[in-house]
Amino acid sequence: MATATVGLSPIVGALIAGLLIAETDYRGEVETVVEPFKGLALGVFLISIGMQIDIGFILSNWDRLVAAVVAAVVINAFVVGSLLKFAGVRPGVATETGLLMASPSETTLIVLGAASAAQIIDPETAKFWQVVTVIGLLITPILARIGHDMARRIQVRSSGLALEEEIRSDILPRTVIIGFGRVGQLVAEMLQAHDQPYIAVEHNVDAVVAARRDGYNVIFGDVGKPQTLHRLHLDTAKALVLTMNDPVLAAKTVKRIRAQFADLTIVARARDADHAAELYLTGVSDAVPETLESSLQLSEAVLVDLGIAMGPVIASIHEKRDEFRRAIKEAGELDEAPRLKLRTRLSQPAQP
Repeated sequence: MATATVGLSPIVGALIAGLLIAETDYRGEVETVVEPFKGLALGVFLISIGMQIDIGFILSNWDRLVAAVVAAVVINAFVVGSLLKFAGVRPGVATETGLLMASPSETTLIVLGAASAAQIIDPETAKFWQVVTVIGLLITPILARIGHDMARRIQVRSSGLALEEEIRSDILPRTVIIGFGRVGQLVAEMLQAHDQPYIAVEHNVDAVVAARRDGYNVIFGDVGKPQTLHRLHLDTAKALVLTMNDPVLAAKTVKRIRAQFADLTIVARARDADHAAELYLTGVSDAVPETLESSLQLSEAVLVDLGIAMGPVIASIHEKRDEFRRAIKEAGELDEAPRLKLRTRLSQPAQP
């Protein structure tokens, strides 16, 4: 009300009020109260802007609009990316952020409306740049995807990696690990501890760079591409370990590999018993359900803390694990109805 009284936009007053409240102890409470209305208010604002767009104006000025959008995106991306690089940000991050921030924002629409109302710019000019801003907002997801792909390629190039590295096939047989997150890294450490050669494949560039810096034998690659699996020389591999967190990709990968290598040992990470059963159906040698393993480890810790001897505890844990594994393997050949019986069976206590 104060800013409107002196001839300024009420939005300026709201901005100042928000800045002031953000510095007080009431910030958290205000955020909680306002949160349910944020999406609604933004939606109403964008709908009101969209209702002002003249399709005929776009069709008659499409060439000028395209040129303006391209110019705005290029200039914004260049300025933001350059400033980030000057501040010491990695080139890949600077490029991705620059493209993500390249499109005009909702604030531009507010500024254009205020400038037009104050007769600083004529209505036709405001209308033109309003359409440019709306188009820029629409292509933001596309710019984000392009920026992500460009950042990945820049990081790969700056790290000295090839997008799909050629793997030597004249070395000793080794274990292939697909996916190098926390699970894949632990598997690699255990293989190293027992002097077992391995090679890991990971599609996240940052993870590959960090793992190589720590001395792990990891390469960059996307197992979703058939040529990547071909370059892994699985015909000479001792075993294949799948640790990815994507159940659909894991099942597809197992099915593709098992069709080519019938005798290859494949051990896969599974989310639960049902997922493990599906992996057995696609051809894995062993599937390890995370939920069951965590339950077994928790049980082991509780029993040991209760004073029970370690030997009997470990024996009972192994016996329970074998029981689960047999039940899951049997369910891998069943349809959905018997799998419901599997879940019931796994939830029941062991019979003496």
